Formats: sequence, structure tokens, C-alpha cells
Amino acid sequence: MSEHILFIITDTRTGGTEKSLISFLEALDRKQYKPFCLFLKPGGELQEKIESLCEKTCPFSPKSLFDFSFIRKVCRFVLQEKIVILHSFLFHSNMLSRIVKCFHRSVVVINSHRTMEKGKKWHLLCDALTKNLVDFEVANAAAVNEFYQNKTSSHPDKIKTIYNGYPRFSNSRHCTKKIRRFVVVASFSKAKGQRELIQTLSTFLLDKPYSVTFVGEGALRPACENLVLSLGLTERISFRNRIDDQTALYDLCDCLLIPSLWEGMPNVLFEALLREKPVISTAVGGVQELSPYAHNSLFIFDHDNPQSLESSMDNIISNWEKIKEDLKQAREGIERDFSVATMAKKYQSLYSDLLQKTKNSQKSIPQAF
Repeated sequence: MSEHILFIITDTRTGGTEKSLISFLEALDRKQYKPFCLFLKPGGELQEKIESLCEKTCPFSPKSLFDFSFIRKVCRFVLQEKIVILHSFLFHSNMLSRIVKCFHRSVVVINSHRTMEKGKKWHLLCDALTKNLVDFEVANAAAVNEFYQNKTSSHPDKIKTIYNGYPRFSNSRHCTKKIRRFVVVASFSKAKGQRELIQTLSTFLLDKPYSVTFVGEGALRPACENLVLSLGLTERISFRNRIDDQTALYDLCDCLLIPSLWEGMPNVLFEALLREKPVISTAVGGVQELSPYAHNSLFIFDHDNPQSLESSMDNIISNWEKIKEDLKQAREGIERDFSVATMAKKYQSLYSDLLQKTKNSQKSIPQAF
């Protein structure tokens, strides 16, 4: 008999968490596990796809963070659908799963951490104070794992690192001339560091034959556009809305920039390297954990040191032939060690272990006469 799992995610718009969940649901062993899903923010472009991969979707969504009627309905759904595992992603979904645990103590709660919440200390405080309500935690990078152990006292025996899995991507087009097009792919938010990148670029971009394109939407985009205008960089920096066709997106660029101020393990880092595009990134989250796979095609820079970004961009141009060879090796290693099948196998092994421990603990409880 298959076990029922309720996946709880915050959003249904295109993002790293949502894309990873889709890959996982496609690989999930349906003979062992039947997936259900709950969206805190329904209506996004990925909702229909996720729903098609689930047995059933919880039909409720909260009106606010303190919607107690919603919590009662979720608890009733868990009971009716015989849910045995709650697997949630990101802060708000993790908190919901812990609240449900208060009413259904036998349910196994697994929380996935995908970013270092350096900009939201109250998130970390809430996480630490309710840690007893989660059975196990998963980090998507070793750096994220260490962060949560240090900041929220996650027990080392109750947290593990499971990297995201990625499908094989078709190669993107390589430029035959000197490479000069750089792209940033992320929603506009404080964590993603677009404003800081623009300030860093302003110190040298006008003296270089480079162009930078920001792809994405978000609350901070107008401020970034105004900053580009005020700095006189409109001929070198442009903005585009999100592109659905990822291959077309990477055809637009010769290199990916990741300017994040805090991060977990960026999906775009893998997507670029798997499409044989070099990456220049800040040293955030688990980025440097990919260094063994991309010796000469992953470059690190610091916003406080503009020269580090300038020299990385120059390095890519002057050593392009060597970098192309390194990218082929990087792609082969990532396809081998970060496959969707590997991710699914590790998650399913975790589910099995936790359910077995729960059953054993229930058997050890003395029965009343």
C-alpha cells in the first residue's frame, strides 16, 4: 500500500523551488508514495503542471497569516486523505506544517530549507522556537545545512543535505565572436542583489564592450531601472521580463551573473553550467560547492571589490577556448552527480527511514489493559 505525502509550497509561480518539485514529482515512485499538494499562493503559471502530477490538491488557501479557519481545514484534509508525511518548502510552508503537527502528532513533518534567511532574523527566531515540531530537515546545500545548525540549533542528526536534481538540457548557442553579453536571471528582491550589482558595474562598465541584461520581475525592478537611468548606463544595461523558454534565454547570453546577497543553492547556476555557459557569482550559499566541477568556468566576485567582477569578465573573454573545454567536463560531472533520479532516490530513502522509525516508536508504546 502506498503512503500519502502532502507537499506544501508557498508559491506557484516559476521559481527554483517549484521547478525542483515538478522534477521530483515526475520521478517519484507512485507504487510507494502518492503525492498531494497544498499551495499558499495559488494562481501561478506552474499550478496546473503541479496539479497534474498529484493525486489531489488541497482546495484551500489562507486569507492571511492568521487564518485559523484555513488551518482547521488543512488539518481536516490531512485526516481525510490519510496523510502520513508533510513535506514543506520555505519558511511560511514550514511553519504551517509545524502548526498542523500540533494537531496530528503522528504525522511526520519534513522541512526543506532552500535559502539562508540572513535578511529576516524573525524567520530564524520562529524557526528556532518551533524546532521541536519538525521531525527532519533537508538543506539543498552543505552551506545551508551548516547555517541552520548554527543559527537555529538544528540537530546534526536530524538534518541532511540533498542537492536538487536536474534533467539534461540541450546545449545553448555559443557566440562565434568575442563574448560580451552577460545576463542576470532572478526576481527583483533584496536578496538577489541586483541594485548592488548595478552599482558595482557602474565603476567600469562604460569602459568595456559588455552588455548586461536583467531578466525577471519584482517589486524592486522600477528602482533598479531608475538607478540605471541615473547612472547613464541605459546603453549597456537592459531589462526583460521572464522568458518561458530557458534555452532561448541562455541563447541570449554568453555568461550568467549571480549577484545574490544571500542564497541557498541557485538553480540557475546548474542550468547555466549544464548549458555550457560560464558563471560569475558572489560567494553565497552553496555556490562554491560546485567549484570541483567547474574549475575554470565558475568565477567568484565581491560587491565591495568591483575589480573582482571586472577581472572575472575579462578573464572569460581572454580564456574563452580553455573555458569551453572546462564547461564540457563540468556538464558531464553535474549530469552524473546531480540527476533527478539521484535526488528522488535520496528523498524516498529518507521517507522510508522516517516512517519506519515512527512505526517502531508506536510499537514500543505500552498498550493499556
